[in-house]
Formats: sequence, structure tokens, C-alpha cells
Amino acid sequence: MITQLDPGSLTKARAGTLPLTPDPSVSPRRTRLSPRRRTEEEAGCNDFKKKRRRANSDYTTSMLETEKKAKTELSSENQRLKDENGALIRVISKLSK
Repeated sequence: MITQLDPGSLTKARAGTLPLTPDPSVSPRRTRLSPRRRTEEEAGCNDFKKKRRRANSDYTTSMLETEKKAKTELSSENQRLKDENGALIRVISKLSK
């Protein structure tokens, strides 16, 4: 059940001048779970966490493998360019003599 408030009281409550109090005629909502239900909720949550952790682990592993492959390719290309640069320097030095 929603308690009726005048439009200004919500603004006052947000400003801290009027405290919002629950309607005493309405019974409080049960927020506690039964032990069995709590165990089921925790088990479901743990399964989700395990799946999420596994997915993150798989993603991280695949990203690391991709980065390692890219690093290897870049290193080999870098070495090839260094060798080519050395060859060009030798040709230029012979031509300048």
C-alpha cells in the first residue's frame, strides 16, 4: 500500500526537513529468507559466480594467447626490418666510396 503524500512533502523529505515514515497500518514486508531458500539462493549465486569467473579466465587466456602471437609476429618483423636496414646501409656506403 502506498501512502499518499502531498507533492511538497517529498521535496521536503529529500531536503531532510521531513522524515519519511512508514504507514503504521501496513505490516512490514518480510525480508528474511527461509534457511532452505537462502541456501538455494547462495548456491545459484555461487554457480553464477563460478561461471562468470570461468568465462573471465577463458577470455583472459585467449587475450594473452593473442597478444603473445602478435608479439612474436612483431618481433620477427622488427628483426627483418633491422636486417633490411643494415643491408641498405652497406649498399649506400659502397656507392658513396
